[in-house]
Order: sequence, then C-alpha cells, then structure tokens
Amino acid sequence: MTPQAAGSQNETYMQTNNSFSKIFFLSLITLLLFTGTDCKKEGPVTSPANPLQLTVEDATCTEAFLKLTLAENETQRTIMLKRSDSTIATITLTGKDSLFVDEGLLPNKTYSYTLVTQSFSVNAQATTMDTTSHDWTWETTTFGGTAGSCMLYDVAVINDSLAYAVGEIILPDSSGQNEIYYNALKWDGKKWTLLQILVRDFGTGAGYYPLHAVFGFSSNDVWFASDADLIQWNGTNFTSKAFFMTAIPFNGQVRKMWGTSSQNLYCVGLNGAIYHHSGTTWQKVESGTKTNINDVSGIVKTNSEEAEIYCAVTDSWEPKDKKILKITNTTNVDSIPWNIRRDIVSVWTYNGSSFYTCGDGVFKSKNNRWLEIRTIPSFFTSKIRGIAINDIVVCGSFGLISHFNGMNWKWYPELYSANGSYSSIAIRQNLIVSVGFNGSKAVVTIGKRK
Repeated sequence: MTPQAAGSQNETYMQTNNSFSKIFFLSLITLLLFTGTDCKKEGPVTSPANPLQLTVEDATCTEAFLKLTLAENETQRTIMLKRSDSTIATITLTGKDSLFVDEGLLPNKTYSYTLVTQSFSVNAQATTMDTTSHDWTWETTTFGGTAGSCMLYDVAVINDSLAYAVGEIILPDSSGQNEIYYNALKWDGKKWTLLQILVRDFGTGAGYYPLHAVFGFSSNDVWFASDADLIQWNGTNFTSKAFFMTAIPFNGQVRKMWGTSSQNLYCVGLNGAIYHHSGTTWQKVESGTKTNINDVSGIVKTNSEEAEIYCAVTDSWEPKDKKILKITNTTNVDSIPWNIRRDIVSVWTYNGSSFYTCGDGVFKSKNNRWLEIRTIPSFFTSKIRGIAINDIVVCGSFGLISHFNGMNWKWYPELYSANGSYSSIAIRQNLIVSVGFNGSKAVVTIGKRK
C-alpha cells in the first residue's frame, strides 16, 4: 500500500471518529439540559388547593342546613350551589362561613349537593329526617269538682311508667262535711294516685298548699315548688330546700324549673326571679327584668357540654317586657331577639339556633325571623315541648293539644272542651301527658302513640 493510500485511510478514520465525537457531545449536552445536573432540582408540579368546603350542619324532615366555607386566604368568590344536577343558588361568598338552608325537601331522603366555581367543586350529602307518627290514643281523667275549684299547673314525665302532676285538688271527706286538700298526683304507668306533700309556709307552719311546678331527673330525684317552698323527693323523703336559702331569701316566686341535674337546677318565676342551685348552694341570678318569667328550658351543647338556658318573659296583664332570656355560664344573662309584641309564655329549642314559642300564637324562628304557625287553632297556648325537631307538642285553651311530626301540625278536636284548658304538657318517646282543668275539676290527659 502506498503512503498516499495509507494516509487517505487514516484521514477517513479520523473524520469518522470526529463525527461520532460530535454526536456524543451533542447528546451529552441535550441530556444535561433535560436532567439539569448543574441546576437546582424542581419538585413535581401540583394543582392549587381547593378553596371550598361544603359541610352538612343539620337536617330536618324538610330542610338541609349547609355550611359554605372559603379557605383562609380567600376573601370573595362567586359560587354555584347545586342539588343533584340543578342549580339552586348563586352566591357571592364574602366571609369564611355562610349558612344556606335548602327548603321544601322530602322526609327520609338523601340529597347530593355540589359547590362549584369555574375551576373547583366539592360535594356533600344530606339525609333528611323521617316524620314521626300523629297517631295517638287519648285517655282523660278528672279529679275533684264537688268541694271547690281544682286545677293542675305542671307535669313531669320521669320515665315510661312514672309521672307527677302538681296543683290543687279539694275533695270532701267521707262525711261530706270537711275538705281534704291534695297538691300532687303520681302516675305509675296504670293509674293516678292523689298525694299530700307537706309545704312550709312563710311563718312556722306547714300545710298541703298548692304546688306550682315539678321537675324530675329520676325516680329518686324529683323537685316540687310552691308559693313558699322548694321540696326535693329523694325516693324516701320529701325535704325542704328553701329553708337553706338564707343568703338569698326565697319569697315564693318559682313557677317553672329546668336543669341537667340537682347540681345544676334553675328555678324561675314572678317579678323576674331566677335561682340557680349548684347542689350545695343557691345563687340568685340577676335577670334584668321585673316582669314574670313564665317558663324555662335548656339544652346542653354537644361540643362543650355547657348548658344554655332560655326563659320566656311576659306579663299578660300589664304592658311590661316581652322577651326571651338566654343564660350561659350559670349567671351570664343576655336575650335573643323577640320583636313581636305578643305574649310569650313558653319557649323550647332543640339546638340553640332554631326556637319554638307559644302564648299569644305559636311561632318558629327561621333565618332570624319569627314565623307564626297558622295551622293550629288560634287558641291561647300555654306550653311547648319536644324531644326532637320532628316530635313537638303544644297545649292550651279549650283542650288544645297539637303535635308536630317534622312536616306538619295536627290537632285533636276530640279533646276540645268549651270550659277547659291545659296549662302544661310533657312528652317522652311515645308518651304525652298534659294537665289543666275542665270546669271546676282538675284534668289529666295521657296520650300513647300507636
């Protein structure tokens, strides 16, 4: 091979080798650009966090209470709220939380909701409550009427086979010449028994004076109130408790009681009187009113186990205060709006945000407004109570008893009495007991759900 030929072959080899080097170099540069060996490493690309939350706060038989929430760094968004595939509201959220009430729903049904913006959505489901039965059988018993006027003022259902009613019943003795006074009745699940509970008067004496209020926690812990005394039944004995109220003299104002136990009992009554019993001591609570407090009820907040107490304030004979008091932390007294100039003699709530009242009309609070319930006869009503939002009862004049099953109210015309009135009512599961008078007789009506 000539040197020339050899040189040409080497030159060809070098050219081929240089081409390979260039290709390798370019590939390496490309790899470095994509892997960034000389750059800061980046994490995976993530989507922005959903700024919306949708929570079902509560549901009745016909309503769903939905909480709409924006993220903390959000100040305003316009959203659409859908039920299934239908848009039910377009809302501009300007705060962290907003409450939306979806109405007109059907009982015992599950609804799907979606909160939607242009880029985000969030879902929740709400199941409405079922209705309770309106089907009650009624049994009415009367007492007295021959020796004088008799009536019952209050009732407490302790359990399915124990209830107490209080008031004044006068019966003649066997000779017909003398009167026997009774101030309470006890029901054992089958029959009522007349009771004589000894009550201290304001002096040194004692007698079977009328009792105005009763409230019980168990068969061995029942409280009674008269014009001159507070009495506790412990299963064996009746003990005067007003005797120990020396620091805050008790002068007979109590008309109603409510509490969570004997260590947390509230007594309310005439001239704005409120007393709290802690189990060992009594404390007078300054109500801020001199008007009669006709009723007291309360709830225990599930998130804090703290009691909230509500009182109905009205004087039916004089143009004084008409309002609802709210007591928290034992003695902190405030009020909730009651802008209706109607007598309010009873109040009940199931959650501390929605209220029912009665007196000169039956009302329900809704979206901070009071709506009158007009499907009940327009008789004066005296007490309203419930065990759930779908199980509420109210009683009143002319033998009125009406029941709310979560969807509608039903009243029972078979109980109508031209000369009668119910002053108090209590409900427990499938039992209703209402007391009052019919003419000159005391009357007790028991309702049992079929």
